[in-house]
Amino acid sequence: METLLFLKYMFRSAAVLAVLCVLFNIFLREETFHRFNRWAILISCIAAFIVPIFVFTYTYSPLNGIFQITGLHYTSFRFLSSSHEAIFFQGMTLIYFIGVFASIFIKTLSIISVNRMLRSSRQIKTITMRGRLIKVYLTERGCSFSWMNNIVISEQESTHNQINEYYIFKHESGHVLARHSYDIIFIDLLVSLQWFNPFVYLFRQYLRDLQEFEADSYVVDSEPDRKDYLSVLLEAAMIHNNISFSALCFANSLKDRIVMLSRKHSSSASKLKVCYIPIVLLFCLYFFAEVTLV
Repeated sequence: METLLFLKYMFRSAAVLAVLCVLFNIFLREETFHRFNRWAILISCIAAFIVPIFVFTYTYSPLNGIFQITGLHYTSFRFLSSSHEAIFFQGMTLIYFIGVFASIFIKTLSIISVNRMLRSSRQIKTITMRGRLIKVYLTERGCSFSWMNNIVISEQESTHNQINEYYIFKHESGHVLARHSYDIIFIDLLVSLQWFNPFVYLFRQYLRDLQEFEADSYVVDSEPDRKDYLSVLLEAAMIHNNISFSALCFANSLKDRIVMLSRKHSSSASKLKVCYIPIVLLFCLYFFAEVTLV
């Protein structure tokens, strides 16, 4: 594929992602069916890369206003330099791939850092939940987190309180059982491929928020009284309450989680809002089509 054609494909994918991200924020972000919203984001991201591959061709007659689809072809990918290609577009493509490799390298370092943290933490037990073997670790400082089938509980957050530790463990178990680590790998790969697109970072944040909401729902749905869990969240906010920007983001995330837990469940009919996805994709297929005037 010529360099210009490749750049056109990437920017079309970015445009589709941008539209779907804005509409998700309008229609679905405030709803409480978190797993459904997760799938809406994942499907939107996949579709944004698939739709621009299909290019319809059709003829249009301005005299009678009739158009007719004449064919469909697929975008092929080959990276061969052509003598007539402008150096400018080749340079843009080179910059794009440098950004992709740099982003993937940074994400790889993050995964290595997590694995090192797991090795440096003290394993306290191994349990089986829904047929999955989960290892539980304890660390002195930092935030509690989960990765794949591993859960790390921070003594700083649990404050050596059995109730706090119980709720933190249950919350992280919700992440593990929902396989949220695979979502993170997927969305980080997408961010690497679309590092120039600000909307993909919004999608990543929306997905991470939904993961927290879903894990919170896993906790409160099995508890008779959610007040104890809310108090644990508030205590965690106090622990991380300092001037740093990361702590401010953490506090804002906790605020959103508490607000979401206090919200009434959305009606099943609200799921019909997801119809904006196929409508947008069909519109994009029409917008990206090649027109021949007759």
